[in-house]
Amino acid sequence: MNYSGKVLVVDDSKLINSYISEILIKNNFLPISAYSGSEALQLLAEGMPDLILLDIVLPDITGFEVYAEIHKDASVKDIPVIFLTGISDAENIKKGLELGAIDYIPKPFKDIELTLKIVNHFKTINANKQIKEREKKLEEYSRELEELNSTKNKFFSIIAHDLKNPLHLLMGLSNELMDNIQNLDIETVKEVVKGINSTSKQTFNLLENLLEWARMQTGNLQAKPERISCKAIIAEIKSLFDDAAKKKNIELIFENDTDAYIYADAAMMKTVLRNLVSNAIKFTSCNGEVSVNIQEHSDVCDIIVADNGIGIDPAHVEKIFRIDSKLSKIGTANEEGTGLGLLLCKEFVEKNNGAISVESQRGKGSRFIISMPLMD
Repeated sequence: MNYSGKVLVVDDSKLINSYISEILIKNNFLPISAYSGSEALQLLAEGMPDLILLDIVLPDITGFEVYAEIHKDASVKDIPVIFLTGISDAENIKKGLELGAIDYIPKPFKDIELTLKIVNHFKTINANKQIKEREKKLEEYSRELEELNSTKNKFFSIIAHDLKNPLHLLMGLSNELMDNIQNLDIETVKEVVKGINSTSKQTFNLLENLLEWARMQTGNLQAKPERISCKAIIAEIKSLFDDAAKKKNIELIFENDTDAYIYADAAMMKTVLRNLVSNAIKFTSCNGEVSVNIQEHSDVCDIIVADNGIGIDPAHVEKIFRIDSKLSKIGTANEEGTGLGLLLCKEFVEKNNGAISVESQRGKGSRFIISMPLMD
């Protein structure tokens, strides 16, 4: 049976308790009976009623003392209380209302009087519940809007600053080449072209991340998991960064003899590894070391991208996967970054039922651990 509400009736008189319970049942309310203050408090610990009818005079402690105990407990202090009291007990009525009771019912009372008071108070209780639910939803909507606004601001910041800067650099380098091509020696031309090539690659990688992240936010990018070889995708990613590593004389290591198979979207995992290896090279000084290794566990495969670079400030470690944190830094060779790549890594890994974590020490380097479901 679906009751309109649950009412705790606290009265030491079995006759009155039973009488109130019958009236409640007739009006589709579920009564719970307590015959002492201590029993009432015990019942409250076991389950929350919607309303409490509380006699002031009880055999062990007074109704006021019960009320005081209720208000010490944050989980039940908001349950409305109606005191039951003698008809001429003006002082107790005043005290009960001053304590915070929503009403009182004088004894003796008629069926209709009790029924009307309870029904009317339940209307108020239900209205208050609806208001609280709406307030909660409004708070959730407000948080979502704040997050969306933060996301939008970050997005425009990337476009306005991080994308515009390399484009300006490309324009400057190409203009220099066009305006002075006749006067430049071959070595200078090579340096300018090298700058154009490097900036173009950085801009392309940024655009790739922006587009993939935008598709993720709009729900247009769905994971298509399959059985993929960790060794194969790591080898593919390593080949993309061999030249970048050589430019800084960084040793790029992948020495796993064994392979492991995971269940994930291959394109997403390549994007994750591309961003992590790119960051590792970016924040590792010349003559440093970047490694990618596989570790198998019972049902999980860890792919670990490690470096001996500059490391991450401990205060920033918890923030690096959040879009609202402006933690982008310049690399050891003045490479620029947005922080968007790590956000994308987290979203892609989690979309494939995996997890990503980081261990880092300032001045000693970082280890990014991707944990993915292992397949046979």
